[in-house]
Amino acid sequence: MKRFFIFFFILLIGAACGVEKTKEKEHREGNREKIVITVDARESTDFVDFVLMVKNETEQEVEFEFPSSQKYEIVVTNDKEEELYRYSIGKMFTQALQYETVPPFHYLEFSERWNYMKDGERIPPGTYTVSVTWRGHEKGIETTLTAKEEMEVPKPHPSFRHVTIVEKEKQFTISGEVKTASRHIHYVVEDGHFELVKGKVFVTSSQEWTKFTLNILKEDVISKRPLMLLLYSEETNVPYRIPIKTK
Repeated sequence: MKRFFIFFFILLIGAACGVEKTKEKEHREGNREKIVITVDARESTDFVDFVLMVKNETEQEVEFEFPSSQKYEIVVTNDKEEELYRYSIGKMFTQALQYETVPPFHYLEFSERWNYMKDGERIPPGTYTVSVTWRGHEKGIETTLTAKEEMEVPKPHPSFRHVTIVEKEKQFTISGEVKTASRHIHYVVEDGHFELVKGKVFVTSSQEWTKFTLNILKEDVISKRPLMLLLYSEETNVPYRIPIKTK
């Protein structure tokens, strides 16, 4: 009889442990649905910025394990599912286990830029699909985080090229080349909701590629939202778009 009670007690402990493990697995899988990856394709005239966010919307810290130093993969395809861009091509990654921790209700953010080029040529304007795969896994969970978004590749601008933005202590200096029949170009800095500053710049020569420079004071473009510079010429109502990144 004593042996029977001991055996029965062991069975109860085992069953309890099994229930706890099941609950723990269900809890982790339930939390897994609140750990998501998103991708925002922020298109400008000559390139696109892929902004990736891995969000931990749970009350627990999450640790990801990676087989190498590559944390994500980004792929762009056309409507025929032909691959036009892959982030990892041409890059070297450390082949050793890596770890990344996301605190509760926090997120990780990454950004990569692509210049619309494939085999030395710019891809045609149109709609494309960007797919992102997070290469990290939580311990004991095999599900892979993925995200997709459509993006629009614009036509090359007929009036502006080689535009760069340099951030200085008190201002942004924008330089590039313009080809227009007018002796002026116009610019606007906006944050997606408001025009923060606008003006015009004198062009020294018309009908041929000419260098231009303009300065924008930082105090005039204060915003918590991403800033975009729009350049306008007489030839088209479509602006040349380039983001202004702040440190």
